[in-house]
Amino acid sequence: MHGDAERASVAVRLDAYLSAHFTEKLNAVKIAGYLAIGKTRLYKLSQQFYGRAIAEKMRNLRMEKTKELLSGQSSSRYRRSPHCAVTTITTII
Repeated sequence: MHGDAERASVAVRLDAYLSAHFTEKLNAVKIAGYLAIGKTRLYKLSQQFYGRAIAEKMRNLRMEKTKELLSGQSSSRYRRSPHCAVTTITTII
């Protein structure tokens, strides 16, 4: 039970961290360091929690935010891009 509770706690912290920092240049070392876990554990947690690699989760977060911002009509495209860390299509990919 302790293992499951700990894993759930780390997963919640991971999700909160990614949601708050997805606009930054993140890598597995930085994310794992924040969570105080190893990269291998991070990769396994990502597969268990999201069903995909951590890099793919980041791309999906960025795509969702980009779609959200592009669907709005109030601000220009250039004012929206800093909010989703997208300046070119390669940033998303």
